[in-house]
Amino acid sequence: MLVTDGVDTAGLNEYQAATKKLIAAEVTLHVISYTALSGKEMKKQDKKKPEAVGMAQTRADIATVGIDPTRPPGMRSSTGINPPSVNSGIRIDPAMRRQRKAYEQAMKRGEARLKSLTDETGGRILLPTTTDELVAQGNDVAREIITQYVVTYKPKRPLANSSSSEYREIHVGARRLGLQLRARRGYVVGGMRSAT
Repeated sequence: MLVTDGVDTAGLNEYQAATKKLIAAEVTLHVISYTALSGKEMKKQDKKKPEAVGMAQTRADIATVGIDPTRPPGMRSSTGINPPSVNSGIRIDPAMRRQRKAYEQAMKRGEARLKSLTDETGGRILLPTTTDELVAQGNDVAREIITQYVVTYKPKRPLANSSSSEYREIHVGARRLGLQLRARRGYVVGGMRSAT
């Protein structure tokens, strides 16, 4: 089980190598991705009430602007020109916006990769939107892990006649209606040889 935001810090080659090793090891991967939870939190931060004009001026602001005791707080000049207040009420931070946008895109790419990987290994990806859901889904995955079954079959073409890197696709189906079934999509022959 993997709990992650899906952001991959490794390059594409490292990701592909890790994926091959995971499939060869016959691991069933379940992912709880908090991408939706992170995205929701970032949107909440963006919608925070802007600061009121003139609020929370620092000592540096006051030293730069000067203090005019004849004017109310927040008004800086008595020369007839009243420049905008230090805190105009608008939050503009282009670097932070770019960083957030890049992070959101990385989360989406990672989520797509993890979805593909969980489908391949017979696991599933869960996308909680609250911390309570995250905890509950962890319990669900734990229950699912202890209810797994091993199904075997005899291939028509013997494993000994195939290269160790050959990938064989499989399809597992159920005759019983209403049965929820998840299975891996295939296996690597080399892994099967060492298991027998």
